[in-house]
Order: sequence, then structure tokens, then C-alpha cells
Amino acid sequence: NVRSLNNKITHVMNFLVDHNILILFVTETWLTDQNNNTTAQIKDYGYKIHHSYRSSRHGGGVALIYKNTIQLTKVFIAEAPTFEAIAAKMKMSNSMNVLCSCIYRPPGPLGSFITDF
Repeated sequence: NVRSLNNKITHVMNFLVDHNILILFVTETWLTDQNNNTTAQIKDYGYKIHHSYRSSRHGGGVALIYKNTIQLTKVFIAEAPTFEAIAAKMKMSNSMNVLCSCIYRPPGPLGSFITDF
């Protein structure tokens, strides 16, 4: 839970590079459709990003940041009122695929989370 990727992007990217991390799932990105500077910085470090932002209110959002040498395809996940999610299919060197997903349920009552999921 990064609580805004925008003001921490340099720290996050330096950590990824310093530790040779290939894939990072991030919750509470607080990204919007207007965060071109943040996504540009990610690309400058040799990474790509798939993200899903919360359009109805402030905060939230999930993202998958990954090394640009990885073959990754975003998988559609229908929106749900009780959680945020992003998923991608990663192609492995042995031609197998691995499904990666990040699910974030904001704090509070469970509500219909189980049935939404």
C-alpha cells in the first residue's frame, strides 16, 4: 500500500532497480488518467505499468509495474463495488503462461465482497 505512487515514484523505482525486481504489485496508487509524469518516469527506468484507477473518488487504484523485458498482457477484470483488481498473463520462457493478479479491498465492512469476488 503505497498511499500515492506520484510522490514516491523515484523511491519505488530506485528500489526496483537496486534489487533487480521484475514485477511489483501496488495498491493505493492514487493514480488517475492524468498521471503522465509518473508513468513516463516508470518507462525511463526500463519498466512498464498497467494500472486501474479509481474514477469515482479520490485515492485507491491498483497497478502492476514490470520490467520491459517481460512479456505481459493485461487481462480484463470486471469492476466490482467492493474491491479493486488488476490481472495480467505473463508468458514464461517455457511457453507456459502465469496469471498474476492484485486485489485490493479497502478497509471497512465486508459488505458484498464475497459475492462480488
